[in-house]
Amino acid sequence: MLKFVFITLFGLIAVEAGVVTDLDACNNDTPLPDSVDVSGCTSQPCPLIKGSDVQLILNFTAPYELDGFNVTVRASFSIISINYNLPDPVGCNNLINTRCPLEKSEPGSYRLIMPVNSAYPTISNLRLRFSLIDPEAKSFACFVIRTSVMSA
Repeated sequence: MLKFVFITLFGLIAVEAGVVTDLDACNNDTPLPDSVDVSGCTSQPCPLIKGSDVQLILNFTAPYELDGFNVTVRASFSIISINYNLPDPVGCNNLINTRCPLEKSEPGSYRLIMPVNSAYPTISNLRLRFSLIDPEAKSFACFVIRTSVMSA
């Protein structure tokens, strides 16, 4: 019963957040996550409002047993590419429906809160590349979201 309530509640949160269905694949053989829910976004480019936080829920299935994982974000604009420093890149610290270790084929949902600093420049074509990295430094899920950084 508790599992049913959780799934129903999580589904309502996902509908409010907006499921981005047109994710871009990374330029490698790493699979996409099962789905990505981005607050305030249902299609790309996703708006990033300066001075706010953007919440992403990354739903994935563990491809093998995972004792832990990290999340990296790389921001690219034109020929410039930099790492986006996450407040907490340790994936296990931000799982919302399970905990590490994850068994093979176990579903997981990772919540990421990304602060959008008000000092960021306005950019209309910022690409954010998200990678979920296992302890052996192998990416097991990767995707790119096109965004626009803008004022409120």
